[in-house]
Amino acid sequence: ALRWLAGPWHGPGSRCAFAMSEIIDRLARCDTVLPQPSFPKFKLAHIGFTHHGDFSRNRDKTRDGHRYDSVGICNGVIRAGASCVRFPWDPCDLERMRSELSEFDGYIVRINPGQLSYPGVPPGAQKVFDDLMDHFTREGKPVWSSPAVQKTMGAKDALVKIKYLSCGLIDTKCYYDAVEFDIGFRTTAAFQPRVLKRNRGSAGEGVWLVWLVSTPYCAALGDRTLADDDVLELMEMCDNHVERHTVKEVVAFCVRGASSRDAGTWETTHPGGFFTVDGGGKQSVDGDDGNDDREDGVDDKNKPVSVDTDDVSRSASCADDVGAKNKLNADDTNSQTQSQQPACDQPSQQHPPHPRTVHVVDQRLLPRIVEGEVRLLLVRDELFQIIHKKPVAGGMSAVGTLIEQPSFYDPDCLEYASLTRKFIKDDLPRLKDALGLRTEPLPLLWTADFIPMDDDDIDDDSGQKEKNTRWVIGEFNCSCVGVSPFLAAANGGSLSDVTDADHQRGMKLCDLMGEQVVKALESRDFLPPALES
Repeated sequence: ALRWLAGPWHGPGSRCAFAMSEIIDRLARCDTVLPQPSFPKFKLAHIGFTHHGDFSRNRDKTRDGHRYDSVGICNGVIRAGASCVRFPWDPCDLERMRSELSEFDGYIVRINPGQLSYPGVPPGAQKVFDDLMDHFTREGKPVWSSPAVQKTMGAKDALVKIKYLSCGLIDTKCYYDAVEFDIGFRTTAAFQPRVLKRNRGSAGEGVWLVWLVSTPYCAALGDRTLADDDVLELMEMCDNHVERHTVKEVVAFCVRGASSRDAGTWETTHPGGFFTVDGGGKQSVDGDDGNDDREDGVDDKNKPVSVDTDDVSRSASCADDVGAKNKLNADDTNSQTQSQQPACDQPSQQHPPHPRTVHVVDQRLLPRIVEGEVRLLLVRDELFQIIHKKPVAGGMSAVGTLIEQPSFYDPDCLEYASLTRKFIKDDLPRLKDALGLRTEPLPLLWTADFIPMDDDDIDDDSGQKEKNTRWVIGEFNCSCVGVSPFLAAANGGSLSDVTDADHQRGMKLCDLMGEQVVKALESRDFLPPALES
């Protein structure tokens, strides 16, 4: 090293030539996993899963059976000085999985939600996998993203937990059973337009905008509740279609499903039944809990779906009206059995460590949603890119084909300076505590989608167009966010199908991921306080 520092600046063996070779190596395209370092700083496993015998279950894979962005992610880690191998998870050989994985220093999990619950996979495979990842976490090894992070940030009731941050809405509500929903929704919908979000969904499916059209809104929350015959107008965010139903029909649809008694006739293809174990629908396996999680915010229409079977218990109910519960359950023999636990008001009880699959979030509808959503794409705590997704004319949904061409911005752009400054500096340091994830590492690759709202109380001297705008999070995506420039390699393709421009764009993101992996392992900043020593 000293000889190199003292060496000449020019010529074949000069420092300049060495630096140029490093730059060339960085820019050179490689469609296979690079050779592993001889002396790696750390050893990482990129964990994937391929369903054998059914191609429809592997649409996120290339023709060699690996996820389409796996080469890029591994190479990003390798170029940062650590080793990273693609490790195929085999749920039929658990002893070998435990033994071989224990040799690694950290884990990048790239198994989409639902893939370990497919038909043909051993029952309980997801829990076995999660238990092993939790074991490594307790040993002080980082898992990106850990089961706790996926279940908590991927659930819709994360919006309730962050409501006291500047990126949250203070009046966000969550219903964990049918009685809570029936009572609460009739009250909130009588006061102002609402957004209903079932816990699991795919590209806007099961997300409804709701307006009261039969009577004026009441002046204050709680002044009145809606009757069965009040009329609501609803727009489903997966396709912007509009329906009108009575309150009685809406409650029946959400609680027991579109085919249940009193639900009326619905145009949506979604079966409803939000308070059943699977939430009445399917979820994507190419995204985070079925959400649109690609970097560019554009849906892949060929992505497969599966039912989410994770059903983690919740300890408390925030409403306990036994009379209403008995009446509601008597309406349909297929009604979901409800929690018999008493009401509680303690924050620690309201926010359990692992959210239950069965719940519906109720938020006020922000009128400026017509301006679209702004997505922050982050690598751990570093902002990589900003994407603006604007709905097509006449629509309000910012998913899939329902948006105009997305606009991309650098992290330090002036257009969204107040958003990034407020979230990165103020909210992000408090986010894990708010979600109950203090001992967990932030996801390696994740997104947060923001909706603008007017706020006259903002003290902002930036002079930018956002001066009187506050940005509210609509959802997180963190389980398996895709590196979308490589998407041409999916559906049985190969990286040779990816253009040079897209390959370079994808590697820019993967290189940052690799740098952040090494940085985390060197600093050990992901460790809970008890393990820091």
